Amino acid sequence: MKPESFFKIFFVSLIFTVFLTKQKVIPTPINNQYDPVVVHTIFGTDKFYSKKNKFNMSLHLSPFYQHSSGARDSKGKKVPEGDMLGRWNMFGLFYGQKVVTVVPVSCLAASPSDKQFLLNQQNVYRGDVHDALVEVQDYIPTAETQGRDRYFNLSEAWRVLDNASEVQDPTADPTVYNYFDLDYIFTKEDDFDLDIWDGWLPLTYVDYEKMGLRGQLNFDFGFGFGVNVKGGIVDYEQKPTFKQGTSIADASTPWSHTINSIYEYLTKPEVIEAIANEVGLDVRGYHKTELEDTHFEIYWNLPFKLKDDEGDLIATVIPYLSVGMWIPTGKKKDINKAFSLPTGNDDFWGVTFEGSINIDFPSTIQIGFGGGAAFYESKNIKSYRVPSSIYQAGIYPWKASIKKSPGAVWYVNASFKAEKFIEDFSFFFDYIHTEHIKDSIKMQETDSTRNQYFKPERLEEDSKWRANVIHSGLNYHVSPGLEMGISFQAPMSGARIYKTTTILGTISFNF
Repeated sequence: MKPESFFKIFFVSLIFTVFLTKQKVIPTPINNQYDPVVVHTIFGTDKFYSKKNKFNMSLHLSPFYQHSSGARDSKGKKVPEGDMLGRWNMFGLFYGQKVVTVVPVSCLAASPSDKQFLLNQQNVYRGDVHDALVEVQDYIPTAETQGRDRYFNLSEAWRVLDNASEVQDPTADPTVYNYFDLDYIFTKEDDFDLDIWDGWLPLTYVDYEKMGLRGQLNFDFGFGFGVNVKGGIVDYEQKPTFKQGTSIADASTPWSHTINSIYEYLTKPEVIEAIANEVGLDVRGYHKTELEDTHFEIYWNLPFKLKDDEGDLIATVIPYLSVGMWIPTGKKKDINKAFSLPTGNDDFWGVTFEGSINIDFPSTIQIGFGGGAAFYESKNIKSYRVPSSIYQAGIYPWKASIKKSPGAVWYVNASFKAEKFIEDFSFFFDYIHTEHIKDSIKMQETDSTRNQYFKPERLEEDSKWRANVIHSGLNYHVSPGLEMGISFQAPMSGARIYKTTTILGTISFNF
């Protein structure tokens, strides 16, 4: 087969593939709040125009390194990476339906399944009141509550913290329970005030690093038409560190009994890991090497020359239009491993629609303004972690079936190019504003009553994010067939994103 015939078949097949599958779509920039503007070359958005009169092929290989210096929360405030969606509300693990106070005492709502918190009631005699022994109802985890199937650590924390809210004696033994009834000050959702208790929650710092190799293969057929194929392989690691939000109190401090009990039974790092293990969540560090998603794109950018009355060239206007498709060759986030990350669009297919207007001034600079929008497929997902309370954050203990329809992503960019401004050096700059509209998440449990236990609206709200990113690159033309360059990318501001800094180099081969 002749090369020309091969490329014609490839070109036509890709067009049909894109349009026949546009009901299963997601966009670029990539739907990934941990790396919201993925670039495969130093050229950034890569909508710049270079004159080509015949078939051209180029290969770009781009090793890169990325790390984070914190994250931005929903208000744009800098926070530790693990607190991007809110500090881990360990109190929220108790919340859900109303607590049922019958014998045995059980918290059904916090565990909307056949498992539950279980505190058995036991009559004991303890203490003297007016020279008489007093019968007290005590709540203790019994033999059948030991182990993962009955959440021993959660039951213990529930019982101790409730008692601590009633017995505010700094010298009291938190393992001795001397009350007739549970009061639920800390463990009852109706009495929870996040503004008061937020400072008591743990801080979740994450040491995040990612490195890898990205590549782009470009076919330019002349007459403004071309095809891009982009992908990569990455190695990333996340190492979490849980730190105490509020200092442990001195024994003489009022409420010190309560403060210390919160730490010892709920927010201590080893206790967090034990409680997470009970609900099947691994909160240890995560290290993985995976492929990223692959992107195909068809583009058109035919120039139009603007001349003055004397026929001299003033500027060249180059419209740019493209349609593309993401192939989910990357790894999706493992919902049972708290610090795993998606290496693409989290296993969703997608399509991209982008455009821009570039203006090239002869022998000086080229500027461009553009943007794009995209849409997502809907997918039914089983065993997805869904909050059972709007107050839950960071750690979602329970799983259910859902239907997820990711919200649209849109972006705008302003770009600048100074080609060979110093001998063989060219400079590129992009400002990119990206927003992800919130997802639609619907419960899909067969039991309608069970559907009511969950609050997917919390996940919907947390799915919104935005990023303002700058990207700059410097390229050196070694020869007509070889170029080398380096680039830098960082977010200026945003919400619900990692604050990543990326250093990327590119070696380009032009054929």
